[in-house]
Amino acid sequence: MARHYTEVNMLNPRSLLTAGVLLGLIVPQSACTLIGYGIGSAIDSGNKRTVAPESFAPDTIETGTMFKLRLRDGSLVKGKYLGIEPLPAEEYAARYAWIREQHLTNVPLPELGDTVTLVMISGGELDAEFLGFDLYSVLVWKPGAPGPESVRPGDIDELRVRGNAAIPGETLALLLSEGALPFHSAFAMQVAPAIGRAGGKRLLPMEEILFIEWKPGTGRTVGTIVGVTIDVAILVTAVAAGASMSGGW
Repeated sequence: MARHYTEVNMLNPRSLLTAGVLLGLIVPQSACTLIGYGIGSAIDSGNKRTVAPESFAPDTIETGTMFKLRLRDGSLVKGKYLGIEPLPAEEYAARYAWIREQHLTNVPLPELGDTVTLVMISGGELDAEFLGFDLYSVLVWKPGAPGPESVRPGDIDELRVRGNAAIPGETLALLLSEGALPFHSAFAMQVAPAIGRAGGKRLLPMEEILFIEWKPGTGRTVGTIVGVTIDVAILVTAVAAGASMSGGW
C-alpha cells in the first residue's frame, strides 16, 4: 500500500505540469473562431442584398436564410426562406378568375384551360392550352409536350384568344412587370407570430413582392472556417507540447 501511494505522488508533478501547459494553450484556442465569426458577421451586415423578384436566383440561396420582403401594398414580411413553391391549384384558379374579371373590360385575358395562339415575333405560331402566368412568362402546354412551357412575353407579338381577340406582347410584359397578373409561384417563408396573425409557413405570391432583401452569410462562414483552422493548429501545437514535456520527465 505504501509503495503504491509513493508512486502516485511521484506522478502528480508531471501530470499537473502537463495539464497546466495544455490548459494554458487550449483555453484561448476558441478565440480565433470567435474573432473570425465576428469579422465575418460585420462584413455580412454591410453586404445587404436587395433585388427585384425577377432578379432573384433561388438556387443560390440556402433554406433557413432570413429574408425581408417588401410587398407592393407597402407591408413588410420577415421570416426564414423555405424555397419557391407553386400555389395550390384551387387558390391560383380563384386568384386568376378574380384578376381576369378586373381586367376583362380592357384586356381580354383567356380562361384557364382555353386554347390560345401565340404569334411569335420570330414569325411562327403556337397553338397551346393556356395555364396562366408564372415568373414573368406565359405558361402554356403544347399538344404532345411532356409538360408546361414558359414563354417570355418579349418573344410574343400577340396572344390570340377566343373570338379573335388579341393581347399585344408589350401589354403582357407591362402587366407582368407591374404585378397585375397572378403567378403560379410563391415565396415560401417561415414567419413568427404577430399581432392578429398566426406564425408558421406562409406562401407569398411572387407578383405581390416588390423587393427581396437579405444578408448573405458568406463572410461569416469564411471567417469561422479560417478561425477554426487556426484554432485547430493551436490545439495540435498544444498537444505536441504536452507530449514533449511528458516525455522529458
